[in-house]
Amino acid sequence: MAALKMLETRGPRDQLLLLLIAYFLVLAAFLYGQQLWLLPIAAAVMWLITAAVLRVAHANAPLQPGAIVRLSGKMLVQALPIMLLLCPPVPTRARAVLGAAHAHACHHRARRQDGARRYYGA
Repeated sequence: MAALKMLETRGPRDQLLLLLIAYFLVLAAFLYGQQLWLLPIAAAVMWLITAAVLRVAHANAPLQPGAIVRLSGKMLVQALPIMLLLCPPVPTRARAVLGAAHAHACHHRARRQDGARRYYGA
């Protein structure tokens, strides 16, 4: 879908929409896996996407490429405290135990145990 959107990109509005889709795809990569090596790659891609957003936003008065990269890096660093405030890092166990899959598994496990108690008279 994102690749098809690139074919019909005409103006700044379409470019910004494409960049928002790119932000979503970077964040969706963390839904697939949360390996540590993915973090610096995602941070670099977010930096480039933010630089592209600044380039599109300042199309009438273009900035120098170095200034755009510095400004986008500065914006991402300034956003870190807000990110940590809204999504604090939570220590987890070795195995993930949260989410819909876990609730579904617990529900079925409880139903199996209830059925076994009725069957065996426990």
